[in-house]
Amino acid sequence: MESQESKFRIEYPEGDELLGRISAIFAKNGGSKEIDHLRWQYVDNYGGGAYSAFAVSETGDDAAVYSLFKVRARFEGKEVVACQSLDTLTDKDYRGKGLFSILAASVNERCDAEDVSFIYGFPNDKSGPGFFKKLQWESLGFPPFMLRVNNIGYLLKRLMGWNVRVPSIVSQSLQYILNFSRKKIGNYEVREGSGFISDYDAIWTSFSKGVENTVIRDAGYLRWRYLSRPGSEYQYISIYRGDQLCATTIYALRDKHDGRVGYIMDVVFSSGHERAGSLAVGEALRALCSSDVDIILAWAPKCSKTRGSYLANLFFSLPRKLQPIKLFVGMRRCPPSGRLDGHELFLSYADSDTV
Repeated sequence: MESQESKFRIEYPEGDELLGRISAIFAKNGGSKEIDHLRWQYVDNYGGGAYSAFAVSETGDDAAVYSLFKVRARFEGKEVVACQSLDTLTDKDYRGKGLFSILAASVNERCDAEDVSFIYGFPNDKSGPGFFKKLQWESLGFPPFMLRVNNIGYLLKRLMGWNVRVPSIVSQSLQYILNFSRKKIGNYEVREGSGFISDYDAIWTSFSKGVENTVIRDAGYLRWRYLSRPGSEYQYISIYRGDQLCATTIYALRDKHDGRVGYIMDVVFSSGHERAGSLAVGEALRALCSSDVDIILAWAPKCSKTRGSYLANLFFSLPRKLQPIKLFVGMRRCPPSGRLDGHELFLSYADSDTV
């Protein structure tokens, strides 16, 4: 009996051909992928390219695609090349033929052979079981969502259908007091804008000491992730003491999930300036609340250095049943060798491709 593999060839296009084919297969299946965004993600990314495998039918149709993009990372304390799993799609005319598994096996083989250290990603509750059962991935749990509420009415609407706005006046007033006291005690100055990036590498080096498993978020990464992203609308807070950069945070406001949702993308602070990290998050919250945000989301693993910055600003862990999307955190070591128990990834919303 002829196997499915023999009916399809696997191709790895590059450059403009790659971008056009990804855009076309998504458009055919009701999706939308802008060429500029794809170029930023797969060609001009800070990690140095991508792996994008297509299953091509006997008639020359692109039947399925599976794409990863490279990232500079640290794994077990060593700098490595890793890949984030991203775009996966099987054309509606070719589903049920196991093409995703065929493509993933091919991509895994290339990663194993080309010194990629690990693949990671955030499969949803539908695709996750396939990654874990068939593709040698291990589950590292769920994204560590944290929540700050500014409009209690938003929660009432989500939970009970009540359409009211109830601003959290008490928490906003407390936020002002917290920010004021942090500035006074730490003798800190708050600045806005992205000018801090030229001073940033020093605090990333300080912050990341002891962080064993993470995407490297140095100044080059920030320029790619935020400043170069097409259509980006991020805001920046930096905390200085004199001429010394002590902390930064990056945030965004989006109309999503039937409301106005704020996202704290990242907070980074130098050693000994945890208060500056809390102030940076607090100033982002002040700005978001003044824009009538309903809720603010962040990611912060339980053992991460950043978690205290959120707890100090009235965030709390968001139970999975209340999370806006149901995702897993998964990883595959390349090649697989032993379990990944204890290999917690340092995560923030910067790792999400949705914001």
